Amino acid sequence: MPCDAADSALKIVDFQEAHLPEILAIERASFPRPWNARAFLAEARHPTARIRVLLGPRGRVLGYAVFRRYDQAVHLLNLAVAPACRRQGLGRRLLEEVVQQARRARLPWVVLEVRVSNRAAQRFYEAFGFRRIQRLPGYYDDEDGWLYLYEVPAAHRGGEAGEREPA
Repeated sequence: MPCDAADSALKIVDFQEAHLPEILAIERASFPRPWNARAFLAEARHPTARIRVLLGPRGRVLGYAVFRRYDQAVHLLNLAVAPACRRQGLGRRLLEEVVQQARRARLPWVVLEVRVSNRAAQRFYEAFGFRRIQRLPGYYDDEDGWLYLYEVPAAHRGGEAGEREPA
């Protein structure tokens, strides 16, 4: 299915269970060991987690980002874009949303892990400004991972004057 990602029709919203079938289809197409419905629903209920969903025209799910907020960082757990919609800036848009969430919460870092074999993801995150910090032996059951760190610009200021952290 071709991507219908007209920029004016794109919006990022909080996860709703109705998004789950499309998210699971993207997840299965994106990862060798995809999350199941139970994993997404557990994150949706977790008190420090958030799932942001990128919607295109007619409310179609084009991508998503799953992350948790901690005392010093946002931990990006999962980010994917529908295969037909890749290389159109949508992943970057989702990543910018995660960074914005960190900035609003006045958190100085975003961290994530990537499979050692996933060179495309490594290039994507490095192009955004993430730095590879260390190798994580056995992080994935079947493979090592890399830990990446991004320093959030102006996190100490918490965004624009008068801006409040979302509940």
